This record gives sequence, structure tokens and C-alpha cells, in this order.
Amino acid sequence: YYHDCIENLEESIKLGYIRPDSWEYLAVANLSIKQYENSIFYFEKALEIKPDSAELLLNTALVYKILDKPERTKELALAAKALAADDFIMERCDFVLAEIYMQSEKTDDAISLYEDIIARNPESADGWYYQGLALMEKGEALKARAAWRKAISIDPMHSGARQKLLERP
Repeated sequence: YYHDCIENLEESIKLGYIRPDSWEYLAVANLSIKQYENSIFYFEKALEIKPDSAELLLNTALVYKILDKPERTKELALAAKALAADDFIMERCDFVLAEIYMQSEKTDDAISLYEDIIARNPESADGWYYQGLALMEKGEALKARAAWRKAISIDPMHSGARQKLLERP
């Protein structure tokens, strides 16, 4: 029904009925059908109305990440993190930023963010898992394997950590 939703929302806007969240609904509906450029267009329109929404900034950053636009992704994730009122949004921002740092070979910056995630949420199996990946990238196999074991102790079914522990260094 996403296509119908988009069609009806766009028609209502043409007729002059615009709600503060109209653009955000259009962005999410387009994202759901993988119309990423349209989604970005509508997320940016939504940000014009709510520039201080950490959730909106983060969701926009995630679409830019899909489109492989790391600079804009980083800019929006940093803005979202600065405005985040809860740990969940902050954690999601840190994961996005750490991935960007890993892609640009700034492993120490990524490890620092994973440490922040773990400090705020010691039960983040993904925090431990990704910290292990970054440590392995840095050549610290023993620390990486310890991080993956910690991830499995939190989530025994964490497939990524289980797979990494099966691999031989």
C-alpha cells in the first residue's frame, strides 16, 4: 500500500492539505519501496520544518548512508547525536559514525565510538561485535576475540560473533 499512500499524500499536498509530518510520511513510504532519492527529497523537506529532531536527522542520515554519501551521512549523524535526548538514538548515531570511520580507515576513531557505546550500554552485543571487528582490523586479534566472546555471552545467537570465533586468525 506504500504506492497508494504516496499517491494520496502527494495529492493532498497538491490540494493544499499539508501537515507537519506529511513530508516525513512521504519519506518513509518512499524508503519502504526503495525510492531512495525521493525519500531523501522528502526527508530534507521534513528537516526544513523540524531541523532539531534527532530522530529525523538520524533517519535522513541512514538514507544517505544507503546512497553511499558518507560526508552528508556523517554531518547528519553528528547533528542527530548532538540533539539526542536518549541513549538509543545516540547509540544508533555512534554505530553510523563508526562505520564511516572504518570505511575511511580511521580505526581508532571507530574503536573510541564502540567504547562509548559499550560504556553507555554494556549489554550491547553489537557494540562488542563491531569493536572486535575494528580491533581485528587494527591487528589486535586477542582483544578482538575477547570482544566477540563478550558479544556471545550477551547474545548466544549472535551470528556475526559466532562466525568470527570459528575463523582462525
